[in-house]
Amino acid sequence: MDSVPLSSLSDSEVMLADGALLGTLDNITLNPATGDLEYLCIDPSGREPGVFPRMENDQIVVPVDRVEPGQEYLLVRPPD
Repeated sequence: MDSVPLSSLSDSEVMLADGALLGTLDNITLNPATGDLEYLCIDPSGREPGVFPRMENDQIVVPVDRVEPGQEYLLVRPPD
């Protein structure tokens, strides 16, 4: 992922590469030992195709290495 200020990502829409809306970015987790970003936590739109795991609170968890910033949204590559 290119260098992007985290504050600019707040409440961004997150979409799959095929245009399916996953939901809205709620939180970003990081590794406390290294400071590296690890996961995006996304509030689902209700139409998520089930390609990423979910947390107990139903948020979708997407590894940061699957994310590419877009102009108006974050683009996510599905798992291989």
